[in-house]
Amino acid sequence: MRIRRLSTAALSLSLGLLAAGVAHASSPHAIFSVPRRVDFLPDEANATKVVLHGAFFFRNANNGYDSPSCGQMYFACQAGQEVMCRMQWQDIKKAIGLQECAGFGEYNMLSKATVRAEGSPLGTPDTWQLGMGVSPGAFVDNQCPKALLLKCPQGGVPDAGAADASPPAGDLATQPPATDLASTPADMGVSPKPSPDLAQGPVLASNGGCAITQRPASPLATLALLLFLAAAIVLQRSNRRR
Repeated sequence: MRIRRLSTAALSLSLGLLAAGVAHASSPHAIFSVPRRVDFLPDEANATKVVLHGAFFFRNANNGYDSPSCGQMYFACQAGQEVMCRMQWQDIKKAIGLQECAGFGEYNMLSKATVRAEGSPLGTPDTWQLGMGVSPGAFVDNQCPKALLLKCPQGGVPDAGAADASPPAGDLATQPPATDLASTPADMGVSPKPSPDLAQGPVLASNGGCAITQRPASPLATLALLLFLAAAIVLQRSNRRR
């Protein structure tokens, strides 16, 4: 019976390790990335080119993967494959913000695509390889955790990225100063009044930034306390006499 129990435990452990291995396995794509931004050119609905921003690492000749680096990659779809290209680019876009890597390109092949420095001219695009689609990876020769730790800039293509809604620095000098609520003018219809709990009493302590104050006890409260103490003393002496 004990041998049977040990065998069952060993089988369960083996199945658990196998499941964990499958969960962390990844397909041998030529390139893996941690995408930060995807720019579709000329636009998302009709894209024939794409610029990927984030961290990238490539399969090497030793059946492993090189260390990740930040940058941007520029690809053009082969004629006739536009629909599939857009689907795969959308899959990469969906991977933004996830705690995993997105693999793309051909299986068990070395890619000649270029990782450009963020913000550099795009130049000539590399050809997008459909391969077997886009697949997630969690370990990938221990390079995916490293890529997830990189603080890559979001980047963006000047003509394709969203316009910056922030006002120019020169316009900030002409903006009116923020209104101080503590000194709101009377003509705004606001008449600030001190809080009755904070208007008097010494500051005793601080609870993480908010001052705590104590109000002095009223005469009635002091009298009530004295009467209570006197009654307690009388009652105690009465009990002792009994």
